[in-house]
Parts: sequence; C-alpha cells; structure tokens
Amino acid sequence: MPVAREQGISHYEAKSLLTLENMKASLLAADFSKLDYVGIKVLAMPIEEASLSRRVGVNRDSLVILDQAHKALELGKN
Repeated sequence: MPVAREQGISHYEAKSLLTLENMKASLLAADFSKLDYVGIKVLAMPIEEASLSRRVGVNRDSLVILDQAHKALELGKN
C-alpha cells in the first residue's frame, strides 16, 4: 500500500497507516543506525488500474517520505 497523505507528495492512499511518524517509529525500533540498507516496498492498487505514472509516483513519493523520516531521526541524534 502507498504511504499516507503527507505534505509535499501527490501519490498516497487515504487509508494507509504508513505515515511519516510511523516510519520514524519503525526505524527507531529497528535501531536504524546499525542498518546498512533501508528500503521500502509499496504497491499501487488496484494493480490492473494503476497507470505507469501512478506506480512510479507511488514509489518516488514513498522514498521521499522514507528519506524525510531518516533525516529527521539523524538530526535528532545531534
């Protein structure tokens, strides 16, 4: 499922629980500073109706929010 609606993105799912705050909580729970790699797997639904533009947008916007979560946590460490 795509990320939830967040500022600065246009591809989201209204019912998604994948918010910026939940991403930050998940990264903290995983002790992200010890991870070599962080990624995200999302799927634009319904598959048959999602255009290429939407699928690419969902992936791009998900990575944008993941990057924001990571940066927020990195700043919090200093």
